[in-house]
Amino acid sequence: MKMNDAYPGQYLRTEDFQSPRTLTITGVEMEDVGGAQTPGEVKPVLQFEEENRGFVLNKTNFAWLADNLGEDSESWIGKQVELYQTETNYGGKLVPCTRIRAAEQQSADVPF
Repeated sequence: MKMNDAYPGQYLRTEDFQSPRTLTITGVEMEDVGGAQTPGEVKPVLQFEEENRGFVLNKTNFAWLADNLGEDSESWIGKQVELYQTETNYGGKLVPCTRIRAAEQQSADVPF
């Protein structure tokens, strides 16, 4: 058992997206995500229909949502997105991160 499995935490993390996941947005709220270490650190947190835990949005992911789903976060509700793990340069090193992209459209079986 991995520690993340035993203690999943309040928010989704990069480790939760080793395989891409399609999720349906139910809302976004500003929350104090700092905890005991950095209280008062308020950031937007994305909520999903399929998940009990929220996803803390950084500027890159917020910008992608605004550019692709609309400036007003209310317009994001009901939209499906895919969250996936990749890497980014941070402090001169490549580190794991989570990014958001358009969910692949499911093609319905259409009779000929």
